[in-house]
Amino acid sequence: MVVVVAGTVRSTGQYADKTPVLEIHVPVAHAAGLTAERDGAVRVQLLLGDEWYKGRVRATPENDYVWVSPTVTTLSGERSSLGRVLSNLRVRANDRVQLKVRGSKIRVLDKWGYGLGTRAARLNAAIGDEPKTLSAICRDARYHLKNSASSHLTSLQKRGHILHTPAGYVAAQPDGGQPAEDGVIAERILRGVAQVLGTDLHGTFQSGVVRELIGLSQGSFTPILKGMRDEPGSAPSVRAEYRGLFHMISPGQYRLTDRGREVVGALSTPPPTASTLAEAAVRGGGAGFGTTENNALVERAACDAVEADYLARGWTVRSVERDRCGYDLHCLKGAAEEHAEVKGVGGTEESFIITAGEVRKAQDDPLFMLYVVLSARSPSRRLVRYTGAVFLARFALLPIQYRAVVKP
Repeated sequence: MVVVVAGTVRSTGQYADKTPVLEIHVPVAHAAGLTAERDGAVRVQLLLGDEWYKGRVRATPENDYVWVSPTVTTLSGERSSLGRVLSNLRVRANDRVQLKVRGSKIRVLDKWGYGLGTRAARLNAAIGDEPKTLSAICRDARYHLKNSASSHLTSLQKRGHILHTPAGYVAAQPDGGQPAEDGVIAERILRGVAQVLGTDLHGTFQSGVVRELIGLSQGSFTPILKGMRDEPGSAPSVRAEYRGLFHMISPGQYRLTDRGREVVGALSTPPPTASTLAEAAVRGGGAGFGTTENNALVERAACDAVEADYLARGWTVRSVERDRCGYDLHCLKGAAEEHAEVKGVGGTEESFIITAGEVRKAQDDPLFMLYVVLSARSPSRRLVRYTGAVFLARFALLPIQYRAVVKP
């Protein structure tokens, strides 16, 4: 029996030669038929381009996805990496792929079901969210047979994968350009923008931070965001109530229009005070508000859980808690590196104490990762992971104490 599941290529860092460390992630909800064991690794064979490789599919209870590990070997035993092989096949981080699964054998195809490295896949990779002419697509795909390319694009258009606009060919949404869920995605984008801006509705925001904050794929997020601009260009149309809310200052950098400030302002709530934050933390079991003994047990359980998560994904972990360097765990996987700060929470409320040094790390260290472990001492604990930028955008930082010095 053959099962086809959709996945996304994700980057977890870089090797020494700047090649990305890549994995293929499949949401657990969509992974039926994909061989995997919770808390384990299953050996599989992967067809990448025209060559078979040995690899592994991994899963853990803490993650809501199953993933193909970044290390692969040829059938003759030569060690390689998924990142190097996919990069050579012109597959990049955040690209969508299809996995055609037959038992332990998996054929990795491009987002529309074509073999990696084929002429069709090269043409498909050149079609993105911005309209391109046939000549531009052929140039980017390094493909010189325009008649053949035109026939292929016509086939993609008939299958609903692309649109042919006056400005050129552009990747389509599943229903041909106006996603049925555009309102749901637009609402999520608005709430993400509201979280990033807070009360500063005249400030600017980065689209990448908003996308990561609300957890949407590039393909779902970008067309709707562009449709919400005051100058949407050739982006798929969104509902009238979501149009004209954002103004693009530069690629990836936005601010609200006058109408956008009205809409986002209605979603914003006054920031909590330090006292209400502390009260909420105590009620919900936030970190740092219990007894000293209990806090120590919660923190230890949280660090153990995060370390186990890294080890299960093939990382090596060294504790640097005593070094007071702004994070707890120094994590390495090949050339990839992460600096993990761990916050254990006894209950389910995402509130915790964080030092000024740790906040500076989140601001200045691109390798910084914040793990919030909810219900840390419970078997049903949950790990939530934030990059430094998303942490700073998502959380309000409120003073709960001051250092007093005599004025000069």
